[in-house]
Amino acid sequence: METDPEISLPQGDGAGLWGRAASRTAAVALVFCCVVLALLLFNASLIKSSDPYNHPELASLVDQLQAADKAHQGADAARLMSSIRDLDRSARSQFFRAHAAARQGWILFLAGMAVFLFSAKAAAVLKRKAPMPVIPAAAPPVFTVSLRNAVIAIVIVTALVLLIASYATPERKTGSIPAKQAHE
Repeated sequence: METDPEISLPQGDGAGLWGRAASRTAAVALVFCCVVLALLLFNASLIKSSDPYNHPELASLVDQLQAADKAHQGADAARLMSSIRDLDRSARSQFFRAHAAARQGWILFLAGMAVFLFSAKAAAVLKRKAPMPVIPAAAPPVFTVSLRNAVIAIVIVTALVLLIASYATPERKTGSIPAKQAHE
């Protein structure tokens, strides 16, 4: 079984099955990331609306409490103080719960993206086909030799070889032999 150098995944017979599984996993991970991102956006609107420092209902109760203190209405002030505490407690718990959910949501989103990226890469590697070699059809020959040209080339090469051989023979001299060498 061959493996890819980038990611250690099977190639060959089982690659098609693993490729389909990886592409389906990538699709599920992408849908998961989209859902988590939509929930994170909804949670961001909750955080914005449940900010205990800018809560409109809490601000109106505080204004009523200040008016009750100026009017010296003790019973009204005690009731308003109790409702302010309850509203502040619920606003703060909702605010901090939403922040904790946002942290967990971003962790889930990043994990889903990691699964998506890995499975998409694995699907691409597993679905990749081996390149087919390009075999040219009947390419015209680059150099053609006719029979007549071949015979001429053989005659020329033979003549050159004989000429070189005749000059390469040692001690071959042409012409008359001196008298001194003739007696020997």
